[in-house]
Amino acid sequence: MRIAMIGTGYVGLVSGACFADFGHSVCCIDKDSAKIEGLNAAFGMVTESMGIVCECGQLECTQQIDLDIPTYERVRADPALFVVVPGHEIPDVESIVEAHEAFNIIRKNPGGPAELAEALDPRS
Repeated sequence: MRIAMIGTGYVGLVSGACFADFGHSVCCIDKDSAKIEGLNAAFGMVTESMGIVCECGQLECTQQIDLDIPTYERVRADPALFVVVPGHEIPDVESIVEAHEAFNIIRKNPGGPAELAEALDPRS
């Protein structure tokens, strides 16, 4: 099982360690980057990747994509960028910006598609 432990205080850290000891894959998340850096230095278990669901917009698509953290942060910084499984892009409204073996980074085309993506972006 894959578990995300939000907060690495006493309870989160102990719980995460117990789940990991039982053989589960645990990802610890904390707003204090010093805590995460301390965990990395002590245990060296960070893989620096995360799984997201394909962002193609097809309701039946639940395919997972593994991204490294810098790529994820770069895509999230631009409301017109999305990550999709190869073959899930829609040529009429988006263009491939980067093609990788397991995923493509797409940009909504200028005009209506990009404006809609920006308007619906929860960060704006």
